[in-house]
Amino acid sequence: MNKEYLEQALQKMQEDLFEVIKTGNWNNTSYENGQKAKTAYIRGGAFINPINNVLKKSFKEIDNNLEFKPANDDTVGEEVIEGYMKRKKQDLTVRIKNNKNSKDYPLIINNRTQMTKIAANQDTIFERAYAEALNLRSPTNYITGEVFVLPYYEMNHKKCEENIIEYKINPIDLDWFFSHYTKVNLREDTSTEGPNFLKYDKLCILIIDFRENPTKIVTDFGDNNLNQKYKEFSYEGFCEYLFSKYKKSINAG
Repeated sequence: MNKEYLEQALQKMQEDLFEVIKTGNWNNTSYENGQKAKTAYIRGGAFINPINNVLKKSFKEIDNNLEFKPANDDTVGEEVIEGYMKRKKQDLTVRIKNNKNSKDYPLIINNRTQMTKIAANQDTIFERAYAEALNLRSPTNYITGEVFVLPYYEMNHKKCEENIIEYKINPIDLDWFFSHYTKVNLREDTSTEGPNFLKYDKLCILIIDFRENPTKIVTDFGDNNLNQKYKEFSYEGFCEYLFSKYKKSINAG
């Protein structure tokens, strides 16, 4: 994932997010407070869409003969994929143009974020991670990736209700996230048996310090243990790894 594209996207995400919280407005709608506006903004997909656009640019640098859904910089037009339990609009699907195997078997990438109430929702966040992989894999053994955007310091949602940007004193529990997410990361092969089936082929966790201007991608946490655990979730090589595995899965070289 191109770092320059990523930094530009994160800057836009910060600016737009702050504007929504401070004004309590989003998408021509005025909300009761900044927290409710923020929730609507994030759930509507506009906040995370710049990451989708970064992924498209990064994949195009690897192979320019690709097509995406949603196309271009669009925020709508997601492809609906039939899962075992439910159908779901996928944040991004990637295909190699004019490849018959790719036509019916796209590379699938999910984009997620959680900006507030992180500790209270840890279990739900993690359960959703492997449930989504399992839902997709049970009918069709897709190659899947995910980008998860997390704030280094969580926003104070009570202050967001007052249209104020403020952060909690301590960083989020990164040891918990890295220790849990390593259990669903880096699928070793494409077998359909055992815990391997619950894993994403590759996960990228973006730890962002939104307190900084410009925003800062955090890769050094001042703790050797955390730094070591984080290595497998880095954005560096994320697209290259996924695309290489995807091409092998459809015999595209």
